[in-house]
Order: sequence, then structure tokens, then C-alpha cells
Amino acid sequence: MGRVYQSSWRDKKTGQKRISPTFWIAYSLRGKLIRESSHSRKEADAWRLLKKRLGEMALGRPVGLNIEKTTFEEMAAMIVNDYKANGRRSLPRLEEAITQLREYFGGSRGGS
Repeated sequence: MGRVYQSSWRDKKTGQKRISPTFWIAYSLRGKLIRESSHSRKEADAWRLLKKRLGEMALGRPVGLNIEKTTFEEMAAMIVNDYKANGRRSLPRLEEAITQLREYFGGSRGGS
């Protein structure tokens, strides 16, 4: 389902194999390989992140780093655009609700 690893490469000048101190995770989502840094030098932290991502996938939640960086304003714009594209009559009510929610969630990020 996934793996934890440290990336490695050959130094161009010396030819020696170098290993990154940071651990990475890799997992497959809908047939696409996703690689993500754990931002940690501890293998246990990488395993914890991998388990979190696999758990999110099992629950059907959106997965990945980009999801965690989505802001309230980006999500609000997406739903307004969807309502406009589909000609929904409740667009004015949605915009009113977003205005109220903006007061609470203003600069917040999305995700779980």
C-alpha cells in the first residue's frame, strides 16, 4: 500500500552515494504514485504520516499536501463557480451563507 524511504543520489563530483537525512513516503492513489516528504529525520514520523494518508484514503477523504493547504476563500470560490456553471437558483442564498461563514473561517485552511 505504501512505503517509507530515504532518497539517495550520486554526488556528481565525487561519485559517492549520498542519502537524504529526511524520510519520504510513497503511496498509490487511483493508480498514480504520490511521493511526499515527511519533513522529519525520524522514521517513526514518516510511518505515522503514511498511516494517516492511508487512513484518509480508506475513509474516502481527499488526500495529500495540497488539500491541507486549501484556504476557505479558495473553497468558497470553487462552490460559487460550480453553482454558476450549473445555473443553480439558490446561488444568492449560497453567497449569503458564505458571507456569514467568512466571518468565522476567514483566513482558515481547509482539510481535516
